Amino acid sequence: MIRSLIKFGLLLVVLVVGYNLFFGTEEEKAQSKEIISKGRSVLTEVFDFGKSAVNLLKTEKGKFDEGKYDGDLDKLGDIFDKWKDKAEDLQDSDLVDKIVDLERTRLSLQQEMEESRPEGYDQKEQSKLKEDWEKLLFETETVMKDMDKKK
Repeated sequence: MIRSLIKFGLLLVVLVVGYNLFFGTEEEKAQSKEIISKGRSVLTEVFDFGKSAVNLLKTEKGKFDEGKYDGDLDKLGDIFDKWKDKAEDLQDSDLVDKIVDLERTRLSLQQEMEESRPEGYDQKEQSKLKEDWEKLLFETETVMKDMDKKK
């Protein structure tokens, strides 16, 4: 309903601007030309933004293919190792078990990414991979909070 009203409103504006551009007074013609020029500049900006966004994604995809983010997975593993040592120092076997589970999940995701780059995934596989990473991050945050409480 609202979409139809918006479409109708836009169509009405286009028709009025077009009519005024050809059959209106000098003032109405000037106003129509101004609206057209502003619309053209907005479209140009949107197009430029779109081109910039596409170029950014292409660049980042290239960096991903070159292994830019591979080290991040290893860094996460190093963090888990440090947390595991701290949890062992606190003598908290539950935290140690949680950290070991996080490490297993991280290694599984890392292996999956090494075997098949994300651009080879279909939409469903990409969604699952994203959900798995979000779950790992959420669980990691939970373990961090638990460790802070026990210090």
